[in-house]
Amino acid sequence: MERIGLSQPEELPSAEVYVSIANLVRKFIVVGEAGVATEHYVAIRGKDLEGKPRYQALGGGAKLTATAKTELENSFGANIRFRDGEEADDARFYITTPLARPATGAISPADLPESVLAVTEAFSALDVRVIEDSVDRELKEEISELDLGLSGDELEQMQAHYETSVCPPETRVSNSGRSKGADLNFRVFHLFDVTVPQAVFEKLCLSDRFRVLSKTDMEAFRQATESRETKAVAQDDVYLVENLFPDEHPDYSRITSEKISVQE
Repeated sequence: MERIGLSQPEELPSAEVYVSIANLVRKFIVVGEAGVATEHYVAIRGKDLEGKPRYQALGGGAKLTATAKTELENSFGANIRFRDGEEADDARFYITTPLARPATGAISPADLPESVLAVTEAFSALDVRVIEDSVDRELKEEISELDLGLSGDELEQMQAHYETSVCPPETRVSNSGRSKGADLNFRVFHLFDVTVPQAVFEKLCLSDRFRVLSKTDMEAFRQATESRETKAVAQDDVYLVENLFPDEHPDYSRITSEKISVQE
């Protein structure tokens, strides 16, 4: 893996860039006893938002490999800041960097130095040399927290398959508490489908924290997406947030169709 950091001039103004890479479940492919498969877009309840239940994609921040984290630390030194606690190894971090040129307005990627652009490029691919390349860990942790009494064998029957990766436009708008205060956000969502036997899926549906998106949910989400909103309000007055992908988002670019699994 090539180095992803270079020395930068110090005389130009600085900016903080927030980088966030997530592995998320897009949909479940449910296989019945006769082998017939049906697709269902799903969500899981997270922390309440503005006093309302908030449903989001299963999954979360991808973990950095030890090699990638060491390289980032060596490249940026005191100018890179990672999350604390259990998120310390997440591919969610902040880089403070001098700009490559004076910004004439809102900061854009064109204002960033090559060192930071190289980081965003390196994390755009689902590369096992850089980050964990599966949603399995987060998926099974979140499903286990539903307290449905699923056996280890039933958890193993949920098989995740990489589908694609998408990237929202770089934005100065804070989309989460983690990105608050950053001058520019760079996010990538690596999306997976999960194949699951119907019997296991039916158990998941017993939890009120596990939501199968209905036609009205998807229509509300579609309308919010077309209006460039970051969340939709469902018919039962709950929030569906932007990291669900029942449709192509008009502003999001599909950035790769490959999963890089070659070990160094």
